[in-house]
Amino acid sequence: VDASTVPTRVRNVRTTLPGYLVLLSAGEVVDTVDFGFRPQPTAVSLRSFTADPEGIDVALRWSTASEVDNMGFHLYRAATVDGPRRRVNAALVQARGIGVGADYLYSDRDVPPGLWYYWLADLEYDETTHEHGPRSVEVQEPERSDASEGTVVDKVGLARIPVLDPSTAQVFVNDVPVSALELEEALLVYIPTPGSAVTVDENASVPLLRMESVSAAPVPGQTMILVADPDGQASFSTAPQVDNYLIIGFESGEVYVLDVTDPVAPKVLDVSVMRMGSGAGVYLNLRPDEPARVHAAEPRALMTVEP
Repeated sequence: VDASTVPTRVRNVRTTLPGYLVLLSAGEVVDTVDFGFRPQPTAVSLRSFTADPEGIDVALRWSTASEVDNMGFHLYRAATVDGPRRRVNAALVQARGIGVGADYLYSDRDVPPGLWYYWLADLEYDETTHEHGPRSVEVQEPERSDASEGTVVDKVGLARIPVLDPSTAQVFVNDVPVSALELEEALLVYIPTPGSAVTVDENASVPLLRMESVSAAPVPGQTMILVADPDGQASFSTAPQVDNYLIIGFESGEVYVLDVTDPVAPKVLDVSVMRMGSGAGVYLNLRPDEPARVHAAEPRALMTVEP
């Protein structure tokens, strides 16, 4: 091959040898000599990509077998396969599996009821993208509370309930007593579904329910990195074979991290806080053989509910 005849833009691609030395006798034919270009390795070899409803959220999970020159991922949602798409991640989901692959999880929060389609796009350093999907998922209309009294809360998350004396008050969500965390002149509770009704007994005669604190110190093993939403909160379900979770993107080191697997009796997770430049992250361990749901929030993300 005369290299001067090859276009400049493809001279550096992977190719067969530029020349072969072959000795031919009269009438002999050799058909094992090949000139051509070998394809570039795929940037991302995807093992799986799933979309699962979790209340009014959608958990997007994907796993890669290998990654080459991969900068990260974007996720897109649309109401129809051919309809306009909306990117659901505020910032690029950074690649973590260069060479060996990795497991990823992203929660699309507060998704309107209905049938939705999701796409995953991996982004190379030269800005080339490769698309995977779609995956369909149906989000159900949340059940409204039939409680006759109380303040109705239309979002899922942590709520701050002002009270005169936290040591004597009990919070009820949809008429069910729930565990709370005592704050200064307030109680912190978890609201599991939109439309929940919140009431408070300021001088409860029943035993007061309070959140248990448990250690969640990281251990040696596989770590999944998650990014908090811009509003200062994150919610996710644990993944098999993952030991630790690092949630980055918080503005401060003051973060409430709860195991909300049992929404009536959430547990406060004692986590490690890591300073990261001008922000912070929380690092925690949850057993991979026990499925769990976690919600984390900075004080700025707390809802204030006046019962």
